[in-house]
Amino acid sequence: MFVASDAAGLFPGEDVPAGTSSGGSSARRFLEKWLYEGLSEEERDRVPPALLDRAGAHFRQLAETALCEVADGRVTDGPSAMRRLRRRIEEQR
Repeated sequence: MFVASDAAGLFPGEDVPAGTSSGGSSARRFLEKWLYEGLSEEERDRVPPALLDRAGAHFRQLAETALCEVADGRVTDGPSAMRRLRRRIEEQR
């Protein structure tokens, strides 16, 4: 079993399923797989329930915050942001 102390700072000190080598990069890879691909039923069964609950709550909060920012108009797409930055730089010259 390894400790996910390096898994993007989300779960410091939490035990993550056995079956992978120890170290922060393994914890990071496990978290990335969980987020991008999802876990198999077997992998999910090996994750402590408290960790699953905390992870779910954490990502629900992130999504809720993002939706509130979009609703409040505080989010812009990348190209628009780059145009604003270029305009500001040009104005300072």
